Amino acid sequence: MKKTWVLLSVVAVVSLGSISYSLANIELNDHDKGTEFAKYYKKALEKNNDNKITIDTESEKISQDELTDKLARYQAYSKAFGIKLTEEDAMKKLEERTVLAEYAREHDIYPTEEEIKKHIKEMADSYKEHKYDVVAGIIEGLDITEDEFFFEFSRDGYEEELVRLNILNKIKSENEMLDGEDEIEYHKRMLSKLNDLIEELK
Repeated sequence: MKKTWVLLSVVAVVSLGSISYSLANIELNDHDKGTEFAKYYKKALEKNNDNKITIDTESEKISQDELTDKLARYQAYSKAFGIKLTEEDAMKKLEERTVLAEYAREHDIYPTEEEIKKHIKEMADSYKEHKYDVVAGIIEGLDITEDEFFFEFSRDGYEEELVRLNILNKIKSENEMLDGEDEIEYHKRMLSKLNDLIEELK
């Protein structure tokens, strides 16, 4: 179970932190999907260099380079994994990331540098133990090391993952389980409250 969860986490982080892993592109094995992602990412990154879109909020700004990178990841994920994702989808996810970061900082629950590095190390250690094919394909296709993949290429995704988790834990601390509600039902209800919060913050 942990192995599956870590793989889902890794692929979701690569694709902006909020998308589930998919086997929709059945023509390729997992390793080849990884190398295809890397190929499409590099092409999309080069193509998007003239994109002048930016996102600004009260205290956060997404730089041109960061936006170009994130759009390239989304486009590459869409093509390599056979999932239709639009530029609008990417913009919405980037906006979510921005408002959640603001909220976490305002409520003093933004993860520390130590917490972020610890989380990334756990993911990297799991990869070294299990060697997921899709991740190996991405690393090979980008021609980077394992540490570069986890601590540099995927770092911001893991950071966002912890921000969401901290906010979810805050919501849980403010909402007890209802009578007759099991853990799964409770967790789903808290996720729904998180989604409601995101809409309120936009």
